[in-house]
Amino acid sequence: MEPQAGEGMAGRGPCAARDATWSALHLHPLPCTARTCPTESDSGRHARKKRSPLAEKETPTPLAASWAPASGRTRNLKKSAPRARKMHARRRCTAAGSGACSAHRWVQGMKEVHRLEAARPHARASELQARPRAGSGHTRARDRHPGWRALTIGSLALCGLACGGGGGGSDGDSAPSTALLVSPGNGWSPVLTPQSEPSQVTHDFVLSNQGEDPIQWSVTTGSHWLVADQNSGLIESTSATTVTVALNEEVAAGLEPGIHLTELTFQNLSFVEPDTVVEVSLNVLSSGVAALVEPPEGLLASGPVAGPFQNTTIPYTVTNTGTEPLQCQIVSTAPWIELSGDTSATLSSSESMYVTAGVNSLAAAVLAAGTYTGNVEFLDVGAGAVIDTRTITLEVSTSGGGDGWTQLSKSVDTRSVYVSSSLGDDANDGLTENTPKRTLQAARPLIRDGYPDWLLLRKGDEWSYAFERWETSGRSASEPQVLTSYGPGTTRPKLLTGDKAGIMSLQNYVTPPQTDLLSHIRVVGLHFECNGYSGWGDGPVGVRLLTWVKDFLVEDCKFEKYGTAVVIQGLSNKKHDDVRLRRNVIADCDSLDSNMKPQGVYAQEASNVLIEENLIDRVGLSNPSIFRHAIYVDSEGNQNFTVRGNIISNTSSHGIQLRPGGIIENNLIARTSIAITLGSYESYQPNSICRQNVILDGKNILPSKPRGWGITFDNAGPSLIQDNIVCNAPDASDGRPIEVNIIETSKSWGLLFVHNIVYGWPGAALNLQYKVDANQDMHLSGNMFRAKGSGLALELDDVNTVGEVTSQNNSFYSGAPSNQWIQVGGSADLVSVAGFKSMVNDTTSYSVASAGAGFPSPDDRTVAHYNETLGGTKSHDAFMAEARLQSRDYWRPQYTAQAVNDWVRAGFGQ
Repeated sequence: MEPQAGEGMAGRGPCAARDATWSALHLHPLPCTARTCPTESDSGRHARKKRSPLAEKETPTPLAASWAPASGRTRNLKKSAPRARKMHARRRCTAAGSGACSAHRWVQGMKEVHRLEAARPHARASELQARPRAGSGHTRARDRHPGWRALTIGSLALCGLACGGGGGGSDGDSAPSTALLVSPGNGWSPVLTPQSEPSQVTHDFVLSNQGEDPIQWSVTTGSHWLVADQNSGLIESTSATTVTVALNEEVAAGLEPGIHLTELTFQNLSFVEPDTVVEVSLNVLSSGVAALVEPPEGLLASGPVAGPFQNTTIPYTVTNTGTEPLQCQIVSTAPWIELSGDTSATLSSSESMYVTAGVNSLAAAVLAAGTYTGNVEFLDVGAGAVIDTRTITLEVSTSGGGDGWTQLSKSVDTRSVYVSSSLGDDANDGLTENTPKRTLQAARPLIRDGYPDWLLLRKGDEWSYAFERWETSGRSASEPQVLTSYGPGTTRPKLLTGDKAGIMSLQNYVTPPQTDLLSHIRVVGLHFECNGYSGWGDGPVGVRLLTWVKDFLVEDCKFEKYGTAVVIQGLSNKKHDDVRLRRNVIADCDSLDSNMKPQGVYAQEASNVLIEENLIDRVGLSNPSIFRHAIYVDSEGNQNFTVRGNIISNTSSHGIQLRPGGIIENNLIARTSIAITLGSYESYQPNSICRQNVILDGKNILPSKPRGWGITFDNAGPSLIQDNIVCNAPDASDGRPIEVNIIETSKSWGLLFVHNIVYGWPGAALNLQYKVDANQDMHLSGNMFRAKGSGLALELDDVNTVGEVTSQNNSFYSGAPSNQWIQVGGSADLVSVAGFKSMVNDTTSYSVASAGAGFPSPDDRTVAHYNETLGGTKSHDAFMAEARLQSRDYWRPQYTAQAVNDWVRAGFGQ
């Protein structure tokens, strides 16, 4: 019998019910923290145990020994490639940790994954079994649709995040912390060509002692063809040693062509902890291998946690240089590496195939800071050999520096040009703080194209000036061109731009034409005010990027009174790439003209864009309409957008409209008419991650245009919607907290709703619309859908929708009679929670006695109440007035989205 809510959970903490839900859905629960599970105790859990004397004397038996034939020589896999690939896959799957991750199992259950994995040499046969849905004998839409690949990859990465990079005990306890750290620990795939000297094929492993006591260590090689320069030793606390592993020249020279597998086992002999096992896959090429892979280099991509990432793709060409047909297959070894183009083909002599390797933005978005390495392997399927490999490296860093700000430094040949309207003189050379220029007209010509020059404006000074067309670039990403401030005080230098754009790049229809790439620009710590805009017409723009731009940062700037603050609008053949908007204040974007569409940020034809920790307040309020947004990312040509940690308030309509999908996380969105919209009415169905957002105080656009929508989906592909809170909307007349729409030809499928909270918001807590062949495969897990008043806890507007829903461990409430809480079909087709559960084979969801059941303090979770906790007045506008003062020189964490969101979550026991 399934435990009911509150039963069978004694001593396991309040997160146990949620963990059971994840288990039922074959998903790994997110790890409990002190905030999410205050009764969980970690005391004593990480206490390290001394290894017993018997254990110290034991000689570790290499797992690879079971692979070796009786002669002791590693098996030549050329003649048994299928078995080798299964064994190789087993090593890859178990290398992540003991115990298979539940999220991995859930992903593997999809038939689309079956198709993808079955084509890979590393597929593990035991994991390629489709998991049918209860009561269904047909192939589901998600199983037939290639778009599941994106969510598959993302879920595999989520698996690694949820499991902490490894497996766990079945009791859910955390694994002991590791004293012996081996880096890299993700495997080694050397290639031995006929021209190679075996002794020159080496690999270094760094062994670090992370503990407080010295540790004795050992390393065991699983085959005679592999040797280490030292087999054991002692490492003092916080010290490290390097072990160089190489091929044994005499043995390796006699290996037959093919793949040879073994392991390196690193063991801590002083303390009990899991051994570090590193798989080694040696590919011995024969002189008959006749294929060429170009170019010879791999890829180094980089970016902040959750993205966006730069330098994310590289094209490869494989050419058959022999006379016989070549059956070639190309695979990746890491879930965050994706391949597009030709991944499998039989090539005639001199024929080529083309593939692009790159970083999957959704999968990479869940990776913690660190360096990740994987390979692209080019396989000769007929010979059972690896033709060649290319290494893909992803460096994930924290956003900005240690304090969250981007760290800028001058180069040896940087020219610093100083400008002060109060102290400067254009007769000065402008090259020191003591000899500044007075006007920007005199200072700008000193900035050189292609150099890491800095233009510095004195804090507290003011100019009636607009940069308008910017034409010079920096040298590189590490040596950019910088526009910033200098001097004492906390007041940003102000540019009164009249009725002109603050700074922009222009397309090639201007005279003279500007067609070259504008790159490596940093605009930091400036105040732009459009003091000459009458309010009529479309209005000037603060930053308008039209010409091809790459690596453009706008940070710690303030934009006031523009029609639209930032426009990122590229060309289809020259998309903007790597544009970052961080910690800016965008305020009072508007137009008195009802035909105009002012925005906070607008984007078209751009990729790898980060919009992070900005404040966007009061957009389009003079003539409210559905076309006025804080952030509007059009569907045309945009990809890889991350919108994170922003405060968005007081908009005419949308807070965030992300038509091409992307990542939306940890934003505070208040007093908007439509907080978040993901997807588009176009034919494609983008994938998204929408998590940890807090949405408050939904409102109407106008009394004649009722709204009050929280999170809506239009034509969305497989996406994760997790840990969002949508609450307290007293002024919304057409409340829709979370909704999956059917509009025109749009349809959504493969949406996973996990641990979201809806409270005090009118309308059905979750509304899943239906039409034939649309809105399929919706999964509900651990959500708390608490309807306001007698509203619906869940609305499925057609009985056929039931067949597309799985549900586990959700809690429901409505003030209506208990047999009218959930709608399945028309408005008269109302059922109880028990009735709904029987329809979808749900044994773990439950009803609660009141809307606030289990929530410590849900009713006061508004921005106004939060401001009162800071000692201010109980006023939303008073909080926003303080938040508008944020700058690098006057930064207060309590006025960030993170701080407010944490306080709101605490009111719901999160």
